[in-house]
Amino acid sequence: MKFFEKNMENFTTHLKNVGYVFQGSEIYGGLSSTWDYGDLGARTIKKIKDIWFSHFADGDLNIFAMDSSVLLSNDVWRASGHINSFEDVLVECKNCHKRFKIEHISKKTVANTKNIDAKWLIENTVECNNCKKKKWTLPKKFNLMFKVKYSKNNNDVDDIYLRPETAQGIFINFLNIVNSTSTKLPFGVAQIGKSFRNEVTTSNFIFRTKEFEQMEIEWFCEEKDAERYFLILLDKMKSFFEMVGIKEESLTVYKQTESELAHYSTKTYDILFNYAFGSLELAGLADRGTYDLEVHSKASKSQLGMKNEKNEWFFPRVIEPSFGVGRTLLSVLWDNFHIETLEDKTQRIVLKLPPSIAPYVASVLPLSKKLGSNAKEEVMKVLKFLPIYYEETGSIGKRYRRQDAKGIPFCITYDFDSVSDQAVTVRNRDTMKQERIKISDLRSYIADKMHNYDI
Repeated sequence: MKFFEKNMENFTTHLKNVGYVFQGSEIYGGLSSTWDYGDLGARTIKKIKDIWFSHFADGDLNIFAMDSSVLLSNDVWRASGHINSFEDVLVECKNCHKRFKIEHISKKTVANTKNIDAKWLIENTVECNNCKKKKWTLPKKFNLMFKVKYSKNNNDVDDIYLRPETAQGIFINFLNIVNSTSTKLPFGVAQIGKSFRNEVTTSNFIFRTKEFEQMEIEWFCEEKDAERYFLILLDKMKSFFEMVGIKEESLTVYKQTESELAHYSTKTYDILFNYAFGSLELAGLADRGTYDLEVHSKASKSQLGMKNEKNEWFFPRVIEPSFGVGRTLLSVLWDNFHIETLEDKTQRIVLKLPPSIAPYVASVLPLSKKLGSNAKEEVMKVLKFLPIYYEETGSIGKRYRRQDAKGIPFCITYDFDSVSDQAVTVRNRDTMKQERIKISDLRSYIADKMHNYDI
């Protein structure tokens, strides 16, 4: 008997087989660093985003929603510093011509690339992981933004950029938000949307991609309150990860050194997740200071500030919790991916997702196809408007395993006795225990189990 192990190869193969993630453009050989989400992936992502939005924007903080355009004026990116500063420093292997970020091959932190010469590269770098040589070109800067052609009219075409982050759409709408909501400090703006970065080195499945979705909040407050809200938001980030099923022991909070900070940040904490390929950034919490509102005020000649009690203009401080949707999904699925050996020495693959995040809360499985119409009419009617999966093909044991592998918490079996006793057998995914439940009680039974689920 072949026994499986928990590793990235088995993990990614499994996610494809059950319908979470597919390779982009697969039938044409695939397009590097692009991924499509199938039914289970799309449903789980929607739940992640809904929980995130509810946790932050509908919670105890004063937060408004925003959905800004992917396409922004070049003036936005020029003022924000992205055109001049949003770049990676790359070296190329002279032997195999593969490119790497300098920090990925360096044995020590690189604070200033101006001091790097051929001798420094020999003494302070590792071998190329592709060809095992140590023959590097000198570092070169590479801007990460995607250029696209933007047609003003038939005869006038400009180069503009796809946004590399969602945040700037909030900053340039600061006055619109304040005026339309009549709000006062402190307040925040939450946004979920696509961003694009022309990453040269993409790797590790959906961890680092050129097209990705962000969940970000820009929290505006007075300077005296910045540290307090920084810690409040850090706690809310941790509690969000717990809500979606990421284990506390899988996370580490890392404070960036001064040389690691982005050009807009005065302080940044990375929340690292212990992936199979290393402990890497899952989310970030940055104190952006007053940088963004100041630079856009100056460049646009607009007053992107507020008045204090003395009727004096000032720029609010900005705290930014930033999450990647794909990285959150990857972390949730990896932390809940289990390969169990049962008493009969067989194995089962099971995704022990919290019911609140699972793509479907239950599966309806008629014991025989002959019972299909009864199951649909009686059970599905009671569970109307809940995300319920239906399957009637294969033995009941094999169907149980398929639902386990998809992460569906409960299997509801409609058998021949159900016709007379109006009850069904409900199987728990995690314990595999079964209970006989009246069909009329199913909705409240599942609601209670979801509410009292122990992560």
